[in-house]
Amino acid sequence: MIKGVIFDNDGVILDSMGIWAKVSENLIRFFGLEPDAGLIKVLASKSIEEATELMKEKTQINKSNEEIIRLIKEELDKMYFSAEKKPGIENALSFLKSKNIPMVIASSGMRYHIEKSLSNHGLLKYFDNIFTNTEIGSSKSSPEIFLSACEFLNIKPENCLVVEDSLYALRTAEKAGFITMGVSDNYNKENQQYLKAEADFYIDNMSEFKSALFGIV
Repeated sequence: MIKGVIFDNDGVILDSMGIWAKVSENLIRFFGLEPDAGLIKVLASKSIEEATELMKEKTQINKSNEEIIRLIKEELDKMYFSAEKKPGIENALSFLKSKNIPMVIASSGMRYHIEKSLSNHGLLKYFDNIFTNTEIGSSKSSPEIFLSACEFLNIKPENCLVVEDSLYALRTAEKAGFITMGVSDNYNKENQQYLKAEADFYIDNMSEFKSALFGIV
């Protein structure tokens, strides 16, 4: 039985993956370089710290990590708060709330972006805590953020559902013993067949959340 749920934010709660991609593209152009579509795709799925390291490695931008991170944050401040909530997400959260199932967020994003955006959409009230890769100190290639969230919920991974649109993050959670749900997102379409095959549950949109979990919550 599911006793708690860990939600990713970008691509699951908010329709914001395209914003991360645009930020990466704008920054590379700022340095006078032509962005590569494949690199932009990868950068959009990373934490700010990971994206900074990868950007420097792939483009040879001769700036400090601190300067690049500052510029990324400035770009995010301009665009992030325009992100819409994903269709059906509030019904899914209301359903879990009615079942007294606690919910937290585990995100590669920044806490103040998450808090302000979810508050603007009236969704912050559903969550008991927010965990970020920056504060945890590792990416979703490592299970630390999921395990920390699970410890906060005071449940075992086998009783905790992780909801992700990212294939690599879902795989990390699965290997750590969590129940997993893959969610389709237009930005990650090329991975949907793998997400669907590997997740314990898979939904095309959050409107299907309740029916997908019928009988186990």
